[in-house]
Amino acid sequence: MNTASGVREVDPFSISVYKSVGQIVRTAKCHYPAVFPGDQQNAARRADLHNAVLRSPTLFAKPRTFTIHGTKVGFVSSEGRIEWNDENRVVNLVKKYFPRRFDELVTTTFTPKKEALRGLKPGELARLGCQIEGAGDVVLIKRVSGHVEKLASQIMGQFI
Repeated sequence: MNTASGVREVDPFSISVYKSVGQIVRTAKCHYPAVFPGDQQNAARRADLHNAVLRSPTLFAKPRTFTIHGTKVGFVSSEGRIEWNDENRVVNLVKKYFPRRFDELVTTTFTPKKEALRGLKPGELARLGCQIEGAGDVVLIKRVSGHVEKLASQIMGQFI
């Protein structure tokens, strides 16, 4: 807006926008080589730039991003990620509220019980596609306690 004297008036909002843009540009210029994560110093510089963008959301209404010295800054839409604290609770609630979609929403994992399978005969294990690994004769190499070791052990047992 021009006044009668020909001097252009600037509203306070525009001034704050220019200051914010200036701060973002200065931060990007200063830290350009380090905007990508790496060491702790780079992470701190990236955090500075991140915070500068967060403090100025009005600058990113349209366009939502812009590039400063080869670094794209701004806001993008994110789908986010689903998280939970108690997996069993989520599974039980899916079973309760979405019983027809349970197989779609929950992965059911079945794992053979090795200790229970040990009770089966070799023929039964073979029918199940199982085999006993390491069964039969195996090489044994073990130091046998001689008389000296046994005597030392007895003596040490008396003092402990």
